[in-house]
Amino acid sequence: MERIKNNWPFKLISLVFAIALWYYVVSETNPTIKKEFKSIPVNFKNEETLKRKNLTIVDPLEPIVNLKLEGKRNVISRIKRTDIDVYADLNEINDNGEVSLNFAIPQGTSIVEKSDNKLSLKLDEIMTLVKKVDVKRLGELPSDNITVTDIEVVPEEVKITGQKELIDKISKVLVPVDISVMTKDTTISKKIEILDANDGEIENLDVDSTDVTVNVFISSTKQVPIKISAKNKPFDFNEADLKLAKSKITIIGAKDILDKTESVETEVIDLEDFINNTTKKIKLHFPQNISPLSGEDKTIDITYSADVGEGQPSKVFTLKTDNIDLINKKEGKALVLPANLPEVSIRVFGEEKAIDLIKLDDIALKIDLKDLDNGEHNVPIIVDLKKEGVTRTMVNPSTITVKIVDE
Repeated sequence: MERIKNNWPFKLISLVFAIALWYYVVSETNPTIKKEFKSIPVNFKNEETLKRKNLTIVDPLEPIVNLKLEGKRNVISRIKRTDIDVYADLNEINDNGEVSLNFAIPQGTSIVEKSDNKLSLKLDEIMTLVKKVDVKRLGELPSDNITVTDIEVVPEEVKITGQKELIDKISKVLVPVDISVMTKDTTISKKIEILDANDGEIENLDVDSTDVTVNVFISSTKQVPIKISAKNKPFDFNEADLKLAKSKITIIGAKDILDKTESVETEVIDLEDFINNTTKKIKLHFPQNISPLSGEDKTIDITYSADVGEGQPSKVFTLKTDNIDLINKKEGKALVLPANLPEVSIRVFGEEKAIDLIKLDDIALKIDLKDLDNGEHNVPIIVDLKKEGVTRTMVNPSTITVKIVDE
């Protein structure tokens, strides 16, 4: 015991030497090193802060930083990029869009170098736009005997949300549809395209429906003649007096119905309502489940142009013979009118405005029985019409055979 106490200086030196040797060994086998970690993604926390302010980040959308860490070799060597968390707390963003970066690194390491301490964010207002989806037809139908009658898009509108800068660029929303392969009603699902004024596609937008359903309705077509249906044809009427703007029309419908349809008729035209050399728009009557190819073809212009009066405007009126007034009828005499002539037609010539205002009650028919005795007589029919703008009249027949008898 005494010997141990007497050698303590030597033992102290030995202890110090042992500690130094241990430190040397440890330092040489597990030294402190530095390592650089590049392109570490920056995460955003509390993004709802911007949403409450109706704002969104425009740039940078995926920020990154570079770091250099220092630590013992046995620690540094095990670190991966995913062990490092770099984030920006958007609760701390200032009015200039600047926010500090926070770094969470593995225990036993320290940051000796970093590319950024903060981020400068470009912000923009969030906007929502409701836009109609239009169809962009591609190609032509494979047959001339079919046509597209309608194209339906479901939904017909989409709601687009995104930064104001992008929303302001939106010019149209299209869904492309290739009709070159369609021969019957077709339903397809297609992605929409959001385009700017130069037809460039705009991305980074939120859309409530990126896919829409397109219903393409296809019908058969056929060209048929148009037939005129008329009533109250005047005495001097000729079929060529009525002229259609066109003689044929293209109709659409189911093929089996089209095959049975040979023509399309006009509504019944009352020629008493027509003034010569005038044009009227007349409706067309289509068979059930048949329609015109063009919506404009539901009516047609018809011109009434009778070859009388050298082209002067005229109109025909029809009066009953039992309304004929008798002039110079002798006392004790009676008149018998022919049973086979119940009506008389009168064509009135003159100014168009004047003729259009004439009513049937304005016209009177008369016959003069002066100097006529019992028996049959062929007498002229007199038209009494005193209207300004009327130049002359034409009556058919111009005479009437009457029989005078004693009362």
